[in-house]
Amino acid sequence: MERIIVDSLKCLDLSGIAVPMAVIYDHPEDVPGKYVVRIWEAASGKPTNIEMRKDSLQECRDRILEAGIFHAGVPAGPKDDPAIVET
Repeated sequence: MERIIVDSLKCLDLSGIAVPMAVIYDHPEDVPGKYVVRIWEAASGKPTNIEMRKDSLQECRDRILEAGIFHAGVPAGPKDDPAIVET
């Protein structure tokens, strides 16, 4: 599936995602130079192909909160990918 990289989460049409979730990654292996916010379908437990890339963790948090449809700040769990910072 081809990735859709967006600059903002405010313009996303998430109507096809039952329970959208924004997950922040700290320089994941596939995008080592950036923090990445990936939109997940929480009901299925799988990521979608939508992501946003930023230079700082705080910028990711700010953009998530700006979108008004997500809440940030739940720390990664012990079984999560080690690159995940929070959801």
